[in-house]
Amino acid sequence: MLKSEFKQAVDRAIRQYKTTRLPFDPVAKKPEPLLTFKRGTLVHFAVSQYEVHMATRLEGENTFFLPFNKGTQDGGAGNDVPADVNRYATDYLWNEVLLPDNLLAILARYVHLQIEDKEDWEGRKSKKESMIFPRYHQWDVVNKLLDKAREEGPGNDIVMQQIENNSAEQALLGDFSKAIDDAIMDSNSAHQNQMIQLLSDPKKAASFARVVFDLLVSGKSNPAA
Repeated sequence: MLKSEFKQAVDRAIRQYKTTRLPFDPVAKKPEPLLTFKRGTLVHFAVSQYEVHMATRLEGENTFFLPFNKGTQDGGAGNDVPADVNRYATDYLWNEVLLPDNLLAILARYVHLQIEDKEDWEGRKSKKESMIFPRYHQWDVVNKLLDKAREEGPGNDIVMQQIENNSAEQALLGDFSKAIDDAIMDSNSAHQNQMIQLLSDPKKAASFARVVFDLLVSGKSNPAA
């Protein structure tokens, strides 16, 4: 959903998704095929000239949007405004992410249904399903890691060796975390500042490394595209 900051901010798009893009039509009492989880659209983008946010499951007021921004040069949230007045701060969405080859690679390698077993305080068990679509910085770091693997060749790639026969927990105890740090250092400066701030928090760093590990495993299992 596109919005212009001249009239409506990206928050308006998010609000519109939550209030008017319902997966179940309350009047017709029927599901909306394109808005239904697992059946319709895989990811929903709320976009303005300055920011991008995404959601993979529409649940009315409970819909949760995540930032899909690159970060600013000073390590802040959002995106830097390009010096070129003919460009938008969010044009990476269609100039990078949504290019046919890149989008097909994301769909083939990284998008997957994650199923978690849950148990409440009364011992009742349930399953939580989430459609995983990589955020921009996750996609970028994984691409850097895969590029490194291709450059080093078979037998010399620390990253792929780490995920080959290890669980995520085992890999994170080895050189996998350092490989992620190296990949971040290979990325652009705006991205570096944002990621360095993120990884300074041990809990966030471990969570991010786990996501990257899962994406690499998924990409290894689906080499097409």
